[in-house]
Amino acid sequence: MSAGDNLADGYDVNLQDLGDREWILFERHVNSVMYDRIMLKTERLNLKTLSVQHFISAEEAAQMLDEKNRIAFLTSADAFRTAMHGLTMRPLTNKSLLLRTALVIRADNRSRVLSELTRAFKRRLSVQTLTQISLPLKNQI
Repeated sequence: MSAGDNLADGYDVNLQDLGDREWILFERHVNSVMYDRIMLKTERLNLKTLSVQHFISAEEAAQMLDEKNRIAFLTSADAFRTAMHGLTMRPLTNKSLLLRTALVIRADNRSRVLSELTRAFKRRLSVQTLTQISLPLKNQI
């Protein structure tokens, strides 16, 4: 959003705060799960937007934020990269829009590459303890 936007005064924003604005939203094919969640939540909250424009790259979205009443939806990495020259960012705090990431591997897989990937995954997400679940497998003959 523009650094002069009244929402820029707060620490975070909620989807309910974004009604009556022009939205700059990523194309659905960029992340269809998140796009659908945002649109469904918007419908459930009965939020009215002035318009929804779509972008593919964060740089494209930043160029579209030339007016005060516009807000763009970006990943945190893209927001950090583009939040300059009169633009600022605030996290969106709707818990229903959170995505959970999980990694499932077979216990009997001895691949060294997979082992390294698993360790990197654990470090990246700063997970202290992993809980292993058991799936009910049936023998089919």
